[in-house]
Amino acid sequence: MKRQRFPLPTHPLTKFFEPAAESVTTSLGDASVTSYRGTVRLFLTYLGAQYAEVHSLKHLRRDPHILGWLALLRSHNPPLAAITRANYVIYLRRMLEELAWTQQLPALAHLLGRDDVPRKEHHLPRPLTPEQDQLIQRELLRRNDLLTNALLGPRRAGEPAPTGRLRRWLADARRCAAPGTACGSTATPARTLPGTLPSIALHFGVARRQFRATLMRFAVV
Repeated sequence: MKRQRFPLPTHPLTKFFEPAAESVTTSLGDASVTSYRGTVRLFLTYLGAQYAEVHSLKHLRRDPHILGWLALLRSHNPPLAAITRANYVIYLRRMLEELAWTQQLPALAHLLGRDDVPRKEHHLPRPLTPEQDQLIQRELLRRNDLLTNALLGPRRAGEPAPTGRLRRWLADARRCAAPGTACGSTATPARTLPGTLPSIALHFGVARRQFRATLMRFAVV
């Protein structure tokens, strides 16, 4: 079932943008067609309200017409997500490129550039609450295995968990676990004895699974 298409605004440039939207969405789905038409509607509504004197594609300029539209997207209330603003910019740029070709107006293709597309928002992970931190520490203390002790050691000293050093240490453990490999300053053959580095490497898989199960159990995000 096709989505209902809302009419585009009455504007002198509608006769150019409507066929351009249809051309670039020929092989796309209904959702994309709706998005392109929504971009046309938003842009032409803005032009009609702010720059009623624009009646021709030749009148379009980056400053103030395009820059003003970009500012409108940034100041939208409620705020638009970065991905939504990026889609609007990409859709309009694609249609301007189409019009630059069909209407023989190369300048239209340069009104919007890649730098105008908003970048994806990056959010830092949400920190643990003191209650969550204490709950995890109690569980790690209860387990009292290799990996949990490696993580709790720096915490007791007031330092962050040495993730990089843990990876290098565990890589060394796997290397030393190989038969006949010499480890340590004495260069003696590795022995699988309780508490030695090769023995730790052999049991790391179990400890790693236990640690993952702990995180999943408390569902810390």
